Formats: sequence, C-alpha cells, structure tokens
Amino acid sequence: MAKNWIFPSLAAVAVAVGIVACGGEVPRAIAIDGIAATGAPMASASVSVFDATGSMVVEGVTVGADGKYSLSIPAGKVAPYVFVVDDGVDKLVSILGSSNSTTVNINQITDLVAAKLSPSGNPLSLSSEIATGSATATTSAITSASSVVQTALQPLFTAVNVSSFDPFSVKFATNGTGVDKALDMLDIKITPAGTTSNVEVTVKGAMDEDKGANSSSQFALGATATTAIPALPAVSAGDVVADGTSPLIKNLLDKMTACYALPKVDRVGATGTTAAHVVATPCKEIFIGQNPANYKNGGSLVSSTQHFSGIFNTAALNVVFDRPQYFGAVKTDAPGNGPKAGDMLIGYRWVDTVGNYQYERSMVRKNATNGRLEVVGNQYLHDGGVGSYAQKRTNVRSDAMSYYSVGYTPGAFVYWTAGVAKVVGSGKAITDLKVTSPKGNVSMLCPLSGYSFLVFAKDPTIACNGVGQLLSGTNFVRLRSEYVNNTTSTHPRMKDTTLAFVSTDFTDAELEDQISTKPWTFVYNFADNTTATQYHRPARRAYSIREFKALPLPTLTTARLDALKTSASTTTTSGKGYGDLPASGFQLDWQGAYDDLIAAKKPVPANAAPMTAVRIFGGSGLGAGAGGGFSGSFEDRVSIRSTLRSFTITCPSGDPQCTSGTTQYAATSKVSGTDLYSRSSEGVEYVNFYSMTYLAP
Repeated sequence: MAKNWIFPSLAAVAVAVGIVACGGEVPRAIAIDGIAATGAPMASASVSVFDATGSMVVEGVTVGADGKYSLSIPAGKVAPYVFVVDDGVDKLVSILGSSNSTTVNINQITDLVAAKLSPSGNPLSLSSEIATGSATATTSAITSASSVVQTALQPLFTAVNVSSFDPFSVKFATNGTGVDKALDMLDIKITPAGTTSNVEVTVKGAMDEDKGANSSSQFALGATATTAIPALPAVSAGDVVADGTSPLIKNLLDKMTACYALPKVDRVGATGTTAAHVVATPCKEIFIGQNPANYKNGGSLVSSTQHFSGIFNTAALNVVFDRPQYFGAVKTDAPGNGPKAGDMLIGYRWVDTVGNYQYERSMVRKNATNGRLEVVGNQYLHDGGVGSYAQKRTNVRSDAMSYYSVGYTPGAFVYWTAGVAKVVGSGKAITDLKVTSPKGNVSMLCPLSGYSFLVFAKDPTIACNGVGQLLSGTNFVRLRSEYVNNTTSTHPRMKDTTLAFVSTDFTDAELEDQISTKPWTFVYNFADNTTATQYHRPARRAYSIREFKALPLPTLTTARLDALKTSASTTTTSGKGYGDLPASGFQLDWQGAYDDLIAAKKPVPANAAPMTAVRIFGGSGLGAGAGGGFSGSFEDRVSIRSTLRSFTITCPSGDPQCTSGTTQYAATSKVSGTDLYSRSSEGVEYVNFYSMTYLAP
C-alpha cells in the first residue's frame, strides 16, 4: 500500500524547534547603517553594540573613511541597543530603542542624548544601567530626550542654516556643510563625577585671543541633577566656520602624511637641519606660503631640534596623520605678535609604524591664492602654554599621606647660558613670568637653576631672587587637594612644602564652574626691562577632585609597589627620602586602568586616557651637594605604547646621573619618585605618582 508523505510547512518546523518570536514572526537579524562622525568622520574607529542585558552582541565593526559603517545585530537579541564608537581614545554613544532595521548615527549629539537618559549622566554607563533596570531607553524615551537636546542646541542650528533634524537618522555627507558643519562647530564635554556628570557645551566659533567662546553652557545630568539643559546663547553668523573647512583640514593632514612617506634624504637632504633645508614639495606645502621658514610657534621654528623635527629624522618614516578636528578661529588680530584674524586652531593625531601615537594641535591659515589650509603656528615670540593636570600622589612610606591634587600647569621652557635663564624661542633673558588666570588670580613663575622650565614662587609680591622668596620646584599649581583616605586632617600644603598649592582650596563646585575656553594672560618680564604679553588657553578646564576620583588610573602591581617600599630610605625627617636606583635600570610593572573592563568586553569610559609614558625623578651626586646632599636633580622619561604593562628605564648616556660613558645609573643617583603618565586627546595629563619622600603624619 502506497504511503502519502506529508511535508510540514517551514512555519510548523519553526514552532517545533521553538524559534518563533511572539506574534508568530521568525526572528531576523537587524540591519543597521549609519555615520560615526563629530563633523570629521571617525575613520578607522570601531563600533560595538550592547543589548538590553548589557552583553556585547556586535564587536569591533570598522568605520569607513567617510564615517559610514554597517553591521548586523544577530537575531534573538533584545532591545534597547547601545552603540559605542571607539577610536582608541575618544568614545561616543548612540541608542536604538527597537529591533527594527534602521539608521543609527553616532555623534556628540546622540552621546548627549544618551547622557540625558543615564541616571548617572554618563553615556558609557547607560548599557549597564539598562541591564540593571535603573535606566529606560524605549523609543519614546529616546525621542523625548532628543527633543530636549535639540531645543538646547537650536541657536547653533540656526546660525549654520540647518533646520531641526534627528541626529540618530539624518542622512548627511562629512563634507563640512549643513549638518556636518554643525557637528564640526559643536564641542560637548561630559565628565562623570560620581552620581552625576558635568556637561560643558561650546560652540567652536571665532573668538578673540583675550576672550572665551561667545556661546557656551554648563549643566549637570543624572537622576539627582536639579537643573534643566539650558539653551545655548545666540551664535553670531560672523562666528560660523566657512563651508567645507573640515575637508580642507583633512587635505592638509594628507599633505603631512605624504611628506613623511618620503625618505629623510628626499625631504631635507642628507644633512639638513633647518627650515631652509626642506626641499620636498609635499613637505613645503604643509606650511604657509609653501615656506617652512614662515612658521613660528612660541618662538620655535621648523628645525631638527625644535618643531616638526620628525621631518629631519630618518626613523620618522611613514608616519600617518589623521583624526582631523576644528577647534575654532581667531576673530581679530592678537595684540602685538600672535595669531591673526581668520587663523584656525586644528587638531590631529599622528601614528608611527609601530603604533605609537599622540594628539597635537596647530594654528593654520588659509592661503588666499590656492585656498588651502597651511600651518603657520601661533606666531608668538616666546614659549608658553597652560594645561590641565590631575595627580594621585601615592606615598610609598605612608598610605595615610597619599592624596589627590587637581589644577593647571602654566609656564614656559627655558635654557641656561652662563648662569642666565633664557626663554625658549626668543632666547631673551627672563626675570619672571606673571600669569593671570581667568578668575583673576595672579601667580609668578621664576627661573630655578638646573630646571628647564619656570617654577612657581611662593610669594608673587617678592622678586624671584628677593629676600624671603621660596621657589617651589614645580609649575603645577594645585587648586584643590584631598587625602585618599579623606581622614588625615593636616592639609598636604603643610607637609609637601616644596610643591605649589593655593593658599585656600577651590571647592569642587568652583572648579566645575570654570569655562574651558577662557584664556590665561602671560606677562613676561625680561632682564632688559622690556615686557611681552601673550594669551594661552588650556584644552579644557581642570578636573574637580570628585571628577578625578571617578577616573580609574593605571597602578603599579602589588609586587612592584612592595619592591618600592622595601627600597625606600628609612629617614624620619619629613620632606626627605629616596629609594635605590639599580645600575641596570628602574623596572616598572603595572596594571592598565581598564584591563578588567576590556577583558569583560564592557564599555570603557569616554574620558579614559591611554598611558603614554613612564617617568622617574631623582637626585644625582649624593654626597657632593650642600650638607652632603645631592648635587643635581633629574627626570628620565620614556614614551611607551599604551598596550605595554612592563618597562625598564635605563640611564640616558651622558647625563650626570649615569656612570660615565654608559647607560647605567651611578651609585650616587637615587630615585625620589616615579609615575605612570597618561595624556588624553584634549591634552589633559593624568598622573599616578609614587613618592618616596617621607611625610610625617
């Protein structure tokens, strides 16, 4: 008897194996495309996706040169989805509230929307907060938060002549016009501070050298934040960057890459050392008027020993320049020497063939003849600058004396001739440098024999060499300090007396109220009784202590820290002490700040800074100095790749701390401290410093 074969439908098979979704639909992968850009495309960055459980469901999709990316979220994953784009330093977040195939852009506006949805105000915590149920990111919640953010940013959109747009789905080209120009001009800094995050929104428009940005706002986000997101002040049409600027910046970086692709002999000949020796067309075209001799930045020129020294270096081959950024323009000519109206500050990253990289900023000028952007420098005559600095000072001898400090590092580099300090760049003999902060606080920096930079004077009303004046030995002014254990009562300024502290600490709230774009005024007083004034801005304001505490730092391994403790001298004189310095070199072993998160495939904080250097500080010639002390001091610094977790610093042959003619440390050289140094793309320096100095509790 014949059998009738019955073939079940595919739907019936799906039911049998349990793969039908609610409603009877077969789960499908979700197709996503979008643009990852901050104006300039985040080329070569990677996009990862986290689902509602906090699990990474897509890892490391590469962004194209035009900022476009596409990916597929596997079937069966649960919305909402958090998208994180990571270029190795900077990270931005976007959100999708449904499981529909769609466009998901990632930019600083979507990042701010994510911060608005986060109960901590931290966009990179949103994934874990969704997973624990403390955050809601439904489609309607995302739309509502996006509407609030767009309303606050409307003055910028109006100035660049774009109507309201959905930052998550808008289609645009990364060509420096329309929506892309709005992103080019928009800087959003989100700084976690524990239970909330502090936000600073700035329109990167034209501004005068002695003034701050014309349109900015500050506020806090998080469940406990009490203020709404304020609207930006009106943006003047005259402050708006010209159409097509970001492609011009990229074209300049391409010229720089082309220059460094040439062998050194083709760039500057076999023995070239100055701007006049630069002969390769791609190298000459980097600089204003195609003439490297026109460049000047803080008095420094293009040469083998000053700026753009890589052009003269055989080893600096095939260095790539990327990550173009626009940071603003000069509105009117600076008084005296300095930038001219229309000059622009741009940013970029260089990467060498072994993976070392660093973020830099340069002043450029548009060539009226060919329309290209060319590097000109700030045209100031004297070296100078100011940066934000945050340090955890771990006391190897006593945990109770370990403390955090935050502040700024204003100053200038000097060199010494016949006992006279001269400013790098101009070469003028300097008496002192008066710096005035945006809040009107005046400090004085002085030359100190043996130091390559000016250091803070304890009393700005007394001449540098006056009776009763004390020099600190540092250009880091600590605006706020706080013990790690938060219980030691005596302020660190009373213990670490060689450092520079303000007389009364700023509060965290006062630090967080600062505006990043406000300039500092530098007045140079020279030995010939002439003066000069320059203006310098930090890339961002100083951190508060609570913000700094929220930022994990690389730390020495337990074994290495124990070795430091063992080697520390046993002096009980407060403010004294050192550790042994092995002749063969000083070994450091450490754990990365985010090794645990990376191993668990969790988002790393947006303000995470890669560790870029290791340093040791110490004294040389023990017994040859006054009272049997050291005859000199030294700092040995080595730049490293961020992936390293161990390194041995050897003595730079020829320096006083070395045994003559070798790379071995002399027996009379000792170490007073070592640090693990990180530097963000904004130029903020984060340091975990291990001090060998004894501080009496």
